[in-house]
Amino acid sequence: MNIKQRITLSVGIMIITLMGVFPPWKYVYDFPGGADVPWLRVERPTGYHPVFSPPQIPDEKTISTLFGFDERRVITDNDPLSPQSLLEELEHAHPKAKPYARYYFRTQIDTLRLVMQCFFAAFFVAGLFYVLRGRRKE
Repeated sequence: MNIKQRITLSVGIMIITLMGVFPPWKYVYDFPGGADVPWLRVERPTGYHPVFSPPQIPDEKTISTLFGFDERRVITDNDPLSPQSLLEELEHAHPKAKPYARYYFRTQIDTLRLVMQCFFAAFFVAGLFYVLRGRRKE
């Protein structure tokens, strides 16, 4: 192994390590469904963030913009002081389905994108490693 190959291998290991420390994240909306609302799962990319500091669920306005939901419904389903929520809490009303409640939203690492990135980085480094090999003296 010559010096160019060593540098290529070191840089490749460093890049793949950085991809593991700063992986791609995604917002996931996972509503299990109910009597009148079907099951729904929607994912949106949220960018690259450190593993030790994942992205937080955004506010209602951003949620409605990202996922294409009605902003008023998102705000109403997350407002603990709405008339419906107060009546439900006092047990004067039957609980109403809240499909846009914040507890159906979460963040998670986009593992498919991370695996693809690592694969292509390893493939690229292996190609460079092969190209930079020295000629053997026979």
